[in-house]
Amino acid sequence: MTTLYRQEVTEELVNEYRRKWLAARDACKPIARKCKKTGNYKPLREAHYAMEEAFFDYRMANSLLMTQWLREEQQMDAFVRGYVECLLWAEGPGKFNGEDTDASYQDLGFVIADCPFEAGAWAAIKRDCAKFVEKNGELIDDSEDGYESAGHDFWLTRQGHGCGFWDGDWPKHGDALTKSCEEFGEVYLYEIGGKVYISGEEQ
Repeated sequence: MTTLYRQEVTEELVNEYRRKWLAARDACKPIARKCKKTGNYKPLREAHYAMEEAFFDYRMANSLLMTQWLREEQQMDAFVRGYVECLLWAEGPGKFNGEDTDASYQDLGFVIADCPFEAGAWAAIKRDCAKFVEKNGELIDDSEDGYESAGHDFWLTRQGHGCGFWDGDWPKHGDALTKSCEEFGEVYLYEIGGKVYISGEEQ
């Protein structure tokens, strides 16, 4: 078990520990029958000890995997939150309620809590954020700024604003993160009936 903390815990690894535990459990049955005949129960005690150790390893690996999944989910939520909050703050519809406006979506009352996105737009947001984090999660982990800040700068950089990953706040990996944004390209927003749409992603 001491080595478990030094390796990446995956679902395959957890299943491997489970198979070892079940094998150790099944091995106890023929040993118990043999010990009953011979009257020597030392091999059975050793088999039970091995089974308990294997079960502990399995439970620990499973617990570590659940903790890892929870941490990754929290990181993803923070990234999406930063991305959407920046989008609403930095962009505006240009025209709202039939009138021209320079106001941002945020200034017009659009807030993330109301999920003001059309279904296709929201799906595209989650898809792009997930792809970016999957590709660049290790770079974000190796930086001082967190996932919410990374989501914020992902929007600014992909949209070509005057700041983003390249402006000095990401000294270790800013160039690599900026280059990754270029692969996603710019998106175009518009508003109809109180919902924000992404051009080409409508459902």
